Amino acid sequence: MTSRSDAQAPAPLGATRSDDAAHAARSGFSQILAMVGQGLMPLHRVLVARLFGQTAYGIYRAGADLCEVLMRAGIAGGDKAMLKFVAAHRGVGETAEETQALGSALRLSGGFLLVLSLALAFAAPLFVRWWHHPEYKLVLPLLAPTVLGGGLVIVLMAATLAAKVTRPNLIVRGIAEPFMLIAITLVVWALRPDVYGAAAAHGTSTLLLMTLAWVSASAVLGRGRLLQALRAPAHKGLIRFAIPLGASEFMNGILQRANVFILSYFSGAAAVAVFAASEELGRSVAGMRYAFDSIAAPMMSEALHQGDRERLRYNLALMTRWVASASAPIALTLLALREPLLWLYGPAYVSGVTAMGLLVCGHLVNGVLGLTGYVIVMSGRSGVFFWDNLLAAGVNLGLSFLLIPRYGVTGAAIASLTSTSLLLGTIVVQAWVFERVHPFNRAFAKPFLAAGIAFLAELAVRAVPLAPKARVFLVVASGLLIYPSVLLALKPGEEERRFILNLARRLTGRRSS
Repeated sequence: MTSRSDAQAPAPLGATRSDDAAHAARSGFSQILAMVGQGLMPLHRVLVARLFGQTAYGIYRAGADLCEVLMRAGIAGGDKAMLKFVAAHRGVGETAEETQALGSALRLSGGFLLVLSLALAFAAPLFVRWWHHPEYKLVLPLLAPTVLGGGLVIVLMAATLAAKVTRPNLIVRGIAEPFMLIAITLVVWALRPDVYGAAAAHGTSTLLLMTLAWVSASAVLGRGRLLQALRAPAHKGLIRFAIPLGASEFMNGILQRANVFILSYFSGAAAVAVFAASEELGRSVAGMRYAFDSIAAPMMSEALHQGDRERLRYNLALMTRWVASASAPIALTLLALREPLLWLYGPAYVSGVTAMGLLVCGHLVNGVLGLTGYVIVMSGRSGVFFWDNLLAAGVNLGLSFLLIPRYGVTGAAIASLTSTSLLLGTIVVQAWVFERVHPFNRAFAKPFLAAGIAFLAELAVRAVPLAPKARVFLVVASGLLIYPSVLLALKPGEEERRFILNLARRLTGRRSS
C-alpha cells in the first residue's frame, strides 16, 4: 500500500505545461488500469442476469440504481470538495486548511449518506406499491448499505487523488471492487440463487470495500490523519461550495437513472433488465473520461486558484483530446457489435439493440465533453452547475414520461441521449462565457477521423459470413490494427507521443529517464 512518503509534494506555483502533461500521463496510467478493472463490472451484471434470471436482474438493477442516485446525492459534493479544496490548499502548502477541508468533507458526506441509507431501508414498502413487486420489501434494505459504503469509498478515494496519489484508487476500485463483488456473488448464488442473494452479495461486498478504502486513505494521508481531520474545525467555504454540488449530483443521478424507474413503473422488470444491460455495455465508452476526472479536477483547481487561464485552457484541451482518442474507437466498435454483446446477457436482451446504439452515443458525448464541467465547478460556480443539471433532469423526466409508454426501452434511450447532449452542450458554452476556455483544438478531430475509418473496416469484416465468435474476434482485431495505424499516420501531438512512450515503459517495467 502507498505510504504518505510516496505522496507527491505540493505542486510548485509555477507549474508548466510539460509538468502538467507529465503528471497527467503518470496518473493517467494508474487511473486507466483502475478503469480496466472497473470494466469487469459488466461481467458481474452478466453473471446476475444469467444466474438469477431476467426478472430478478431487472428488480436488482432498479434497486441498485436507486441506491446509486441516493449515494450521489448523499455524497453532497464531498468528493468534488476534496478535489478542489484539498488540492488547492496542498498546492500552496496550507496544511491546516487542507486538514479542515478533509474533515469537513468527510463529516458532510458521511452524515448525509447514513441518513439516506436508513431512510431507504425504512421506505422499502413504498417502492413495493410503486413498482408492483413484493421483493423490494427485502431487496432495498439489503442494498441500503451500498449507499453509505459506496459513497464513503468515493470520498476517501477523492482524498487520495487530491493528494495526487493514484495507486490506492487502482487497488480499491480497480482491483478489489470488481473481484470482491464477483466472488461474493458466486458464493451467495451457490447458497441462495434468488434476487435476495444478489442484493445481499452487493451490500456485503460494498461494506468490505469501505473498510479497505479507509485503510488505504489512512496509509496515504498518514496514520490517524482521518480521525484528526474529523475533529478539526469546519472549513470556511466548503459547505457553501459542496451543497449545490450535492444537489447537482442528485439531479444528475435522476438524469441518468430516471429512465429505469419510469420503465419499471410502465413496462416492468424485464424491460428494466434490457435497458440496464444496454446502458451498462455503453458505459465503457465514458470510462477513459472517468479515469481523468480526478486528474483534471485538482489541476484545474490549482490553475484557477493561481489565476493561470492559459494553463487551464491547455489542460482542458489536452485531456479532452486524450479522452476522445480512447472513447471514439470504443464507441464505434460497440456500435458494430451491439447484437452479440447483448446476447451475452441472454437471447431476450437482443431487443435492446437500437437502445444500445443511442446510449453508446450518449456515453460518447459524456466522455468527450464531460471534463469541461470541472471548469464550472472548480471556478466556484457550483450553483450554476446545479441549475444546469436541474434543467437536464427536467428534460429527461419529461421526455421519459412522453416516450416510454409508447416506445419502451428505445424511448428511454432517446430521452437519455437528448438530455445528456443538452447538459454538456450548455456547459461547454458556459465555460467559454465565464472563463474563455473550451475543450477543442485543431488536433481534436484526428481521433474521430481515425475511428471512422476503423469503423468502416469493422462493418466490412462484420459482413463476412463466419461463425459468430470468429466474426466478433475479427471485428475487434481489425479495429485494434487499423485505428492506431491511421491515428499515427495523422501525426498525433507531442503529448500523446510522450504518453504512449510512458505507457510502454511502465508496461515493460522500464523507468523513464
